[in-house]
Parts: sequence; structure tokens; C-alpha cells
Amino acid sequence: MKQFLRIFLSYLSKFFTLTACLLIPFLSKSQDETLNSIHNSLHTYLSNTLCEKIYLQTDKSFYLAGEILWFKAYNVDAAWHTPSLLSKVAYIELISQESKAVLQGKISLLNGTGSGSFFIPLSLPSGVYKLRAYSNWMKNVGPDYFFEKNITLVNGVKKAWDSIPSKPSVYDIQFFPEGGNLVDGISSVIGFKVVDEKGKGVQAEGDIVDQDKKTVAHFQSLVYGMGRFTLTPSATSQYKAYVRIGTSQLSLVDLPGVLRKGYVLKIESDTGNQINFNVETNYESENQPVYLLIHTRGIVKYEQSLILLNGKSSLNIKKNSLGEGINTFTLFNGSKKPLCERLYFRIPANLDITALTEMDEYTTRKKVTVNIHLNDNLTDTNLTNLGISVFRVDSLQSPGETDIRSYLYLNSDIKGYIESPKFYFSQKGDRVETAMDNLMLTQGWRRFLWDDVIQNKVPDFEYIPEYAGHIFQGRITNQISGVPADNVSTYLAGPGIRSHLANSISNKKGLLIFDLPRLHGSNVLVMQMEEKSDSIYRMDISNPFSEKFSTHPYPPLKLSPVLKKEIQYYSVGAQVQNAYLLENLIKFNIPLFKDSTSFYGEPDKKFYLDDYTRFNSMEEVIREYITGLAVRKRQGKFYFRVLNDPLRLYFDQDPLIVLDGVPIFDADEVMNINPLRIKKIEIVNKKFLMGSLVASGIIAIYSYNNDLAGIQLNNRALIVDYEGLQLQREFYSPKYETENTAIKRMPDFRNVLLWEPNIQIGKNHEAQLHFYTSDRKGKYIGVVEGINQNGLAGSTRFYFDVQ
Repeated sequence: MKQFLRIFLSYLSKFFTLTACLLIPFLSKSQDETLNSIHNSLHTYLSNTLCEKIYLQTDKSFYLAGEILWFKAYNVDAAWHTPSLLSKVAYIELISQESKAVLQGKISLLNGTGSGSFFIPLSLPSGVYKLRAYSNWMKNVGPDYFFEKNITLVNGVKKAWDSIPSKPSVYDIQFFPEGGNLVDGISSVIGFKVVDEKGKGVQAEGDIVDQDKKTVAHFQSLVYGMGRFTLTPSATSQYKAYVRIGTSQLSLVDLPGVLRKGYVLKIESDTGNQINFNVETNYESENQPVYLLIHTRGIVKYEQSLILLNGKSSLNIKKNSLGEGINTFTLFNGSKKPLCERLYFRIPANLDITALTEMDEYTTRKKVTVNIHLNDNLTDTNLTNLGISVFRVDSLQSPGETDIRSYLYLNSDIKGYIESPKFYFSQKGDRVETAMDNLMLTQGWRRFLWDDVIQNKVPDFEYIPEYAGHIFQGRITNQISGVPADNVSTYLAGPGIRSHLANSISNKKGLLIFDLPRLHGSNVLVMQMEEKSDSIYRMDISNPFSEKFSTHPYPPLKLSPVLKKEIQYYSVGAQVQNAYLLENLIKFNIPLFKDSTSFYGEPDKKFYLDDYTRFNSMEEVIREYITGLAVRKRQGKFYFRVLNDPLRLYFDQDPLIVLDGVPIFDADEVMNINPLRIKKIEIVNKKFLMGSLVASGIIAIYSYNNDLAGIQLNNRALIVDYEGLQLQREFYSPKYETENTAIKRMPDFRNVLLWEPNIQIGKNHEAQLHFYTSDRKGKYIGVVEGINQNGLAGSTRFYFDVQ
């Protein structure tokens, strides 16, 4: 009987196999339509949600109060990692553990890169801070996707070396079934992760037991608290994990529940170029197609329909058919519902950079030459962007665990803190590959995020990209009811020799948007409504920086008392530089613009009043020698008309009047100005269009001192101090080119010897940089990193000693 049953089942299996083969041609059309629909939905969704990533290169990661923090931003397309041209401004902040921004700055981005600096004030207390960076467009996806880097700051004036009292450790223990779920009767791989309160992985081991206290699996972490084990679960059982951390602590954790019906997928990588993909289900219906789609950051790399025979199917996928970095494997059913999802990491190619000094040892105040070479001859040197920092490494300052390659391909595509990301890139072997896959199983694990994609939802973005430059935002409301005011025309002016002006009409939410692309440095801005607007309106300025913060943990600052002397040495060095070299540390470069004129460009006429006979009233000045401008009076009030030169007729509407760049809406105020305080008058004698503003010519009046010639703006105007885009601070590095300069008694305690954010690579793929050592002896490291036009990122390091 048993032999007959085996023969029957064998024939039955062959029958279903033959039936499936006969059905495949009939099913292929509908399968192709399903895959194409999923593929197209993903493509459409990503086209509508173009994303960016920003990576910050810093000169180091440990600072004393009073030092300068240097940084360079690389802004790239989130999918391709090529330089992003979408945003022209990056927002940089230093965030305290209380989620407060203690330093903020905006930097200009050109071809995806920009650089800046922060002077760390002596008022900041010691602690670990987060340096974060983002664009206005990135605020739509939230702070978890902003760039963040831990920065250690020590204020040498205070007792920074006092160690923090230790607290009992609290551990977070989690288990993650491969693909998403545990399913009754199907063998599953389960990843686990054990971390402390600082997010650091801890070594752990333990056992899985069922409700009868029977041990069904044993597990042990590999590195950083992560590991895996295999379990065939039963839906009638309840599983708990006994987790042992160290030699004493024992924790009891429930495993995820077991589904009675479902799907399980497995990914196994062999030593060659193959990935074995397996899917299994315990649903009884046979021959139901499922669909596998693999994408890398939204770019589809592989898609395949599968027929489950006896509830199983498998296929082999070549590794080189996948994208570099994180690949997402998602399994769908015929209704385009995601069933399982799993991440797999493929190590990306490296921008091959070599950097070496001419010698391994130098004495103090000696010239150092660094030779940098790009080893990829196909790379266009004009489109390769590299930066370098050379700094002292010791017990306080380490080389760092993250670089541009590990951030773009790993940190930026997974939520949460990743411990030692450079470990996965700098080493090779089975142990590293397994550790990376454990990371994908655990921290990369996630439930499905496909609903918006499949339903073809068009996202509603709150923030717009700053494509041309900095966008200034404000809001106008009824000051009594607080209701947003719609359709109110408002002006924003930046007074000065090269004045800025923008106009905006509020939308239904009362939002005002002003485009000020060339606003650099500290400014006084004037926001005001047209005179015809109702005085019950109130204007406010929106904070351009994000007010949302990630939940990533801050590591505590623990400094041993033995470091007290070293900290004092650093502190003295910072104080000496600020005392004796202050002039060299506060040099800034003003950006050069092709167009250095005011907002209206080159005027049609200019009148310098010193070239004419001086009159006692503005009415006489305008009537006597400002040609093309008519002064008229109606019902006792003055008004102007500009001659439309192309038509030789006067406009029948009021022109735009600006005094030192600030709009003036009442011609009588112009007539009350003392003309002896006016330097020049410029006229634009044609229609002027700027956003929603349509002006019948422009009258631009400039005082000698840019002080509005003494006119007092009405109390409805909002006047604010505003920081525009950062000016470029010059990095100071002394040159000891002669014996006389080298023996000067001026102390030199620099621990950062070189910061150059824009390395110029020659046609021979080489660059040569020079700098001088300081009086600080010890080991120094040079870090070179960057990216090319194709999104290929890389970094390299070199070391030398100063004796």
C-alpha cells in the first residue's frame, strides 16, 4: 500500500508539473502585465519623488571650544549618486543632546558641492553633538534621512575630564524573520540584534524554547551584537528566547508570532557569482504565480514571475546583475500585494585614489608635499570632486568610522545608527560578508512600504526645492483672528549698494515665498505690504531650518582624568591661535557674480546728483534734470509717471519706487527727502516683470550712506536681521619658506595642518599639495575623499610622523 502511494504521488507530481508547463504560455501574458504594472508604478512614483542625499566631509571629529569646524557638502541624486543639480542650498546645523541647534548655517551649492565653517564659541559646554545637513527639498522625507555625524566637543575651561557616573546597562533585543514573517511548518532564517542604550552592539548568545521548555534552537552573535539562526516554527507553539549577555545578565524575550498561512523567502549567496533565491508557502492552492522584483534605490534590476510547484520555487540570480549597494527583493502576488521583502548588499566599486607624502617623518615647521593620483584613467578629472584634511591623531582624535562611500551606499539607505560602517568596506572574507548580511536581516528589515507606490499616489510636498538659490519664506495672517490672509501682495527688500528685492502674493495658507538667490552674509531685511493692504494683517518670518529631529542616540562623553593634560594642551593651542592669529582666522571671500547690479539689472538712465546744480527740494531735482520722469499732482498728492521709451508714451500706472532697495509706496515721502542726502537716481523706462510683480518702470533712489536718507518706515514694516548664505572663510596655514620665518618665536600649535575642500586634479590625473608642519609633534593622518561625475565615490588615507 505504501509503495502504491509513493508511485501515485510520483505520477501526481509529474502530472502537475506537465500541467504547469502547459499553462505557462497562457499565464505569461497576464504575468508580464502584472510585473510591468508594478515596474511602471515604481518608476512613476520615484519620478514624482526625486530624492537627494547629502554627505558632509569634515576636517576632523573632535574639537575644542574656540576652534573652527570645517566642512564640505556633497549633494547627490539619491538613486544614482551623481551630483544633484536640484538644490542650490544646504543647511548645516550642530545639534545638542537637548535637540537644540547651537550653530546654524546655509551654504551655496554649485554642481552639487559647497563648503563652509563654524567657529565653535567658548560658551558651548562639553558633550557629544550631532552635525547634520540637508536641503530644503529633503525636509519632505524627514530628519531620519538627513546626514548626521557625531561631533565631540570639549570646553577646556570647564572640568571636561570628569567622567560620567556609570549607570546599569539597558539592552534592546530584537528578532527579525527573513522576508517578514514566521510561517507554520516552513523553515525560516531569523536574524537578531542586541544593542545597549547607546546603540552599540554587545556580544550575546542564547536558546529558543517552546511552551514546553524544550530547546529548539541555539544562537550566538557574530559581530556588533548581530547574528542568525534557523527555526521551523509551529503555529500551535509559543517561542521565547533566553538571551545571555556577558557572564551574568539573562533576558527573556518573546519571538514574533507564527502565521498559520503565508510565504517565506530565503536568499543564500554562494562563493561565486550566484545568489540562490527560494520561496515557499503552505497555501494549498497550486500553480499560483508570484512575482519577484529587485530594485536598487528604486532602479529596477531584475524581475521574474514564478510558478510554485508543491508550494516551492527557486531560481539563481547573478550577483553582477544587481545594483551596487542595497538591493530590495520584494515578492508580490497576482493582486500586486507584497508578500515578503528582504535586503541584500552588493559591495560597490571604489573611486581609486592614491595619496602619499614624500617622507614618513618630518620635523616641526617643515614643508610637506602630498601627491594625489586618480588611478581610473576613464574618470574625467574636470568632473571629479575631492577634498582633503590633514590632522593629528591621538587618544582624543580618531580617524573616524564613516567615509563618503560607506555613507552613500549604506548609512543613507538604512534607518538608525550603524556601528563601524567602514568595517564592511575595508575588509574582505566570509566573516565580513556574513556580518553584512546580518545587518541587512536586522537593521535593514522592514515591513512593506508599497501601498503608495502600487496605488500611484501623487505625493503632496510641503517644501519646494531651492533650484536657483535661497528661498525666503514668510506668512501673513489676520492679527485678530489668526486666519491666514490670501492674495496679499508683499515685498521683501535687502537694502544696500547691490540691493535685493522680491515680491510675493500670499496663497490660501497665507504663505509667502521670496526668491533671494544671491543673499550672502549678515543682512537687514525689510518686509512690507503695499499701502492699499489692510493694516490688520500680521507678517511673520518662517524658520528655514528644520524643527524636527531624529531619534538617533547620542553616545555619552566619557573622558578619563588621564586625558586632562592632553585636553589642556589642545585648549592652550586654540587660545594661542585666537589671540595671535585672529586676523588670519576671520578672512572671508565675497562671492563673485557675473551680474553685480541691483535686482533690476542695468538701468536705462543714471543721474549722479553731484554732476548737477544742487536744489533744495526733490521736486526741483526731478523736474529740472531727471528726464523721462513726469511729476504730477492729484488731490494734493504727488505721483510719478515714467516715459515708456519704446513707445515714447508715458505709462498710465504708477512705477515701482525703491529707496536704497526698499519699496516706497507714497510719492509724497520721496518729495520730503533732503536731496543733499541723495547720491544718484536710476530709471528703468520699460515694463519690469519679477515673479508676480508687474511694474510700469522703476525709479531707484540711492542715498550716500544707504540709510534710507532718514526716512522712517511705517510701523507695519517688519525689519529683521537675517543670515544669508555663508561667506567663504579662508583656511589659514603659515608658510615657513625661509630660515627667518621658521625660527620666529610666534607659537604654532595647529593640530589641523591642511583643509582643502576643492582639490584641482590635472590632466595627468594627479595633484600636488603643500603645507607646513606645526610645533605639535605626533602622528598625523591625511584623509582624501570625493566623488566623480558618474557617482563613483571613494576615499584614501595616509600617515606621517612629526618628530
